[in-house]
Amino acid sequence: MWKVTASKELFAKIKTQESFWSLVALARVINSFRFVHTAYEAHQGGDSPASQRCRLNSFFFNCGILAEAILLVQGLHKHLKDVPEFQRLAEVVKGKEVKALLGDNVAALRNKLVFHFDLAEIGSHLASMSFENSTFATGLGDTRREEYYVLADLCALTAFSRNLSDDKMKYLIGLTADISGKFIDAAEELIMTQLRNSGWKIEVNSENSETG
Repeated sequence: MWKVTASKELFAKIKTQESFWSLVALARVINSFRFVHTAYEAHQGGDSPASQRCRLNSFFFNCGILAEAILLVQGLHKHLKDVPEFQRLAEVVKGKEVKALLGDNVAALRNKLVFHFDLAEIGSHLASMSFENSTFATGLGDTRREEYYVLADLCALTAFSRNLSDDKMKYLIGLTADISGKFIDAAEELIMTQLRNSGWKIEVNSENSETG
């Protein structure tokens, strides 16, 4: 076990600085990404209703977190723009592909059916669905853990995939996973470098020692 700690005096000083708030906000993003990624991995390959529900919702929330993470980075330039590690993080969320992803796909999903639940958006997708997609829910046995409200998630998936070919949708799904993974790596490098430079220490409990 290990932990990253600061002296009482350092924490009293740094906790009022917006640049430190920025690091804590990025840490929240990483925790959120890791939560949905772990949930996805735990159900990868399963065919049960619970596994299908978990994989798809992990993707939905990954999209929503990514959109919020990009907005956060855009707001951190005033605090960290001269930091090389932040410049690398900013590069991850720049470019035409990221802008395209945030356009009609991720933004619509985040705003309408992940962090908010818009009745009109749901209605618009239901209106275009055929009878073949009319299953409301599936389940396995009598446990609530295996209940899955399929139709609701189909509306959310349609919000993401609107006007896309299957190949384009698969590409964007892969791009979302790729960008979020790169975001985690770059954000962690930034956080740990900034903490180390400001005097935080890594304490390894098993060895009862500290290293910079």
